[in-house]
Amino acid sequence: MARETASSMFFRSHLFKTSARWIIAAELVETSRLFARYVAKIEPQWIEPLAMHVVNRSYSEPHWDEKQGAVLAYEKVTLYGLVIVPKRKVQYSKIDPVETRQIFIREALVYGKVGPKIDFIEHNQNIIDEIQRLENKSRRRDLLVEESEIHHFYDKSLGAEVISRATLLKWLKKADVAKIKATVKDFLLSEETAPSLAAYPDFWHRAIYNCQLIMILNRVKIMRMAFQSGSLCHC
Repeated sequence: MARETASSMFFRSHLFKTSARWIIAAELVETSRLFARYVAKIEPQWIEPLAMHVVNRSYSEPHWDEKQGAVLAYEKVTLYGLVIVPKRKVQYSKIDPVETRQIFIREALVYGKVGPKIDFIEHNQNIIDEIQRLENKSRRRDLLVEESEIHHFYDKSLGAEVISRATLLKWLKKADVAKIKATVKDFLLSEETAPSLAAYPDFWHRAIYNCQLIMILNRVKIMRMAFQSGSLCHC
């Protein structure tokens, strides 16, 4: 029962032998034990609209929902300890807009899960891909900035009202998109120590005597070419 009060349904009640899970009682009478009398069956969904001023709400698991383009959370509604709504999805922006923005930037923009393609996000992802490609070629892992720096770039560039895909698209209609398009410098940890992609070409040319001119891929894939004489060479 509500407020963790232990009671039993009065044995003469018409609901005594039924399997009613939710009941309301007009009175509680204590004799040999506490009995609920004048009871009626109710549904839990009837309670919330009538008890909005006394219910308790708690929220858990805020997360980015790509399909809805918004940050959602699970709401739990209780009344005097009784769970009326166990787990309901709600818009988290109405609960905590500050945390909602942080989740949106991290999940939708930094991780690229915003949904349908948006020009500046594709542009910025190409910048990141280029730096990661350079890291792979130079066998280094200290060129691309941390995710927190990418997060900070979006946080300082976007309007304060941007907390979902809908608010982002609305903001883009009036904003200077050039300010949110990153350059290599924005995502590069240090320009001074960064090598150039030109120093790591995708392929290079080498002539072996009178063999044909061959291309040896950077991935060290050895190709066989035929000599003019008909013999084979291994390169």
